[in-house]
Amino acid sequence: MKVTTDPVLSVEGLSFAYGARAILSDIDLTVVPGELVAILGPSGSGKSTLLRLIAGLERPAGGRITIGGTIVADARSSLPAERRGLGLIFQEDALFPHLTILDNVAFGLQRLGRSERRARALETLDRFGLADRADDWPHRLSGGEQQRVAVARALAPRPPLILMDEPFSRLDSALRQHIREDVVAVLRDTGVAVVVVTHDAEEAMSTADQLVLMADGRVLQTGTPEACYHRPVSVQAGRLLGPLNVVSVESGPDGVVTPFGLMVVEGAFAGSAEMVFRPETVVPSAEGIEARVVSRIFAGPVTRYILSVGDLRLETKGFGTDPVLVEGQAVRVTLARLENRATILSGL
Repeated sequence: MKVTTDPVLSVEGLSFAYGARAILSDIDLTVVPGELVAILGPSGSGKSTLLRLIAGLERPAGGRITIGGTIVADARSSLPAERRGLGLIFQEDALFPHLTILDNVAFGLQRLGRSERRARALETLDRFGLADRADDWPHRLSGGEQQRVAVARALAPRPPLILMDEPFSRLDSALRQHIREDVVAVLRDTGVAVVVVTHDAEEAMSTADQLVLMADGRVLQTGTPEACYHRPVSVQAGRLLGPLNVVSVESGPDGVVTPFGLMVVEGAFAGSAEMVFRPETVVPSAEGIEARVVSRIFAGPVTRYILSVGDLRLETKGFGTDPVLVEGQAVRVTLARLENRATILSGL
């Protein structure tokens, strides 16, 4: 089989509006074969609308969408969803209650003969460890099993691209990670490209090859999970992936003047700027600056601490074997692992 890096999906300058209200503006996105892309943003950021446009459930106001080298939508025309050949898994996507598990998975295989349709459906169910439930009914399955069947149904026609909108949000927290890991492993094994929409930062970072961070109908940043987490392009983008410390700094002849002293940090600038870094970068040090514990939030394997350094508030983390700090305690801290872990943003 010929291996190609040509994009499965290309979105260029996409815009969308409801009446006079702009929902999406100038969206660009590229997905290559076998890649899993997670679109992350808060409610109302436009991420699900973007997925619906790619699926063919909405028509763009501007820009274009190309799937497999064919333009499927622009401001003038839009190919119907059923002709785009995509696998779709949306929040409201439910199994057909009057069909067996096998018939649910075979539903999109009408172009195949009966025996081939059954064989394909069984093969796909077997990937998810559910071939022995083929003749069962949806209501007899657990929530996690139903989710796996829904993914199997989308995967059975062997589409080049699968779109998933909050696919694991209906599962309780005890099941969510396990089911997600199982499903993602199967999808990666098949080599299908996947675009998943989520508001869960941990889910996005742990599953995706590339992140697309969105807010207010715009893309804030794209990149690997590591790059987006450690080197955000803005405070808004950085905070989509978790707590972020933001401190004012000044440029100096030999480095950057920070509350922690003179440091060498990536990002040339003159005058004042903001330096951003994650809580785990703030670590205890006998030679560090003096701080005081303002509050402590226990969260199992991780404890979050808010520290005060004069008028500055910083967040840090304690882990399982670290000494427990108490409110009011004086500590000394510094920044560790600064290489590729702290970012200078544009001048103030």
